Amino acid sequence: MNKSGLAIVAIILTLPACSASDDQSSSEKVAATSSAPDSAAETVTPKSSPQPRLSSASDATAKATPTASSPTETSEPTPEPEQVTDPCAPDTLSNDLLGYSGGIGIFTCESGWAYAYYVGGDGDAEFVAQQQGGQWVNVAGMGSMTCREELTETGAPPAVVRDFLPCDEMYPSDEDAAPVDDCVIPTEQYGATFAEPLRNVSCDEAANQWYSASENSPPSFESPITNANGWECYVYPNDPSSRVAGACYSPDGSAEFVLNLPG
Repeated sequence: MNKSGLAIVAIILTLPACSASDDQSSSEKVAATSSAPDSAAETVTPKSSPQPRLSSASDATAKATPTASSPTETSEPTPEPEQVTDPCAPDTLSNDLLGYSGGIGIFTCESGWAYAYYVGGDGDAEFVAQQQGGQWVNVAGMGSMTCREELTETGAPPAVVRDFLPCDEMYPSDEDAAPVDDCVIPTEQYGATFAEPLRNVSCDEAANQWYSASENSPPSFESPITNANGWECYVYPNDPSSRVAGACYSPDGSAEFVLNLPG
C-alpha cells in the first residue's frame, strides 16, 4: 500500500476516537452546567429589619388615658323622716271613723284599744274602738249587748272596758235573779241615781267615795277625779242626753260602781 492509502486509513481510525472525545467533553460540559448553582433560583433577598414605629401624639394620649375610668359615685338624696302619727290622738280616731277631725274625744287609749266618745253625740256616745290593720274600728258601743268579759277576751285592756257591764250582770243566771235593795245616791248634776252594779262595795261606801270625788273637782266627761282614798271617779257634767251620772273604781280595780239615771 502506498503512503496515500495509509494516510486515509489512519484518518478513518482516528475519527471515532475524536467523536467519542467530543461526546465526552460535551457530556462533561452539560453536567458541569447542570451542577452549577442557578443564580436566579438561589438568590436570597435579605429581609429588612423591622423599623421602629414612631410614637405619635395620639399614641401618647392613649397611653396617658386610663383604659377604664372608675365609675363616678353619685350621692343618693337622704330620705325625709316619715311623719309618725300618734295612734291615740283624738283626730286619728276621728279621721278613721268619721273621715274628718275633731269629732271624737278619748277617755283611755292603750295597746291598740280606746275608750272614746263622739263629741256632741246624743244618747250613749261612748264606745270602744280597736286598731285593725292600722285603722280604728268601732267594736262596741256603750249600751250595746256586749259585756265586759267579751271585750277582755278579745284583748281589750281592763281600763278600756271597765265602764261596760260584767257579763254575769248583763246575763244573770236564775240564781242571781234574787231581788236586791236599790242603792240610791243623790247627785248635784243629775239628782237621784241608782248605784248599779255595786261590785265589792257597799251602798254607803259607794256614796262616800262619790262625794269625796265630786265635791273637790269640777265635773268632766274626759278627765277622771282621784279622791282622797285613791278611788278614781268619773263625775259627768249635766247633759240631758246622758243616762249615766258617773262611776268610781277602787285603786286595785277589785271594787266599782256606776251611777245610773232612773228610767
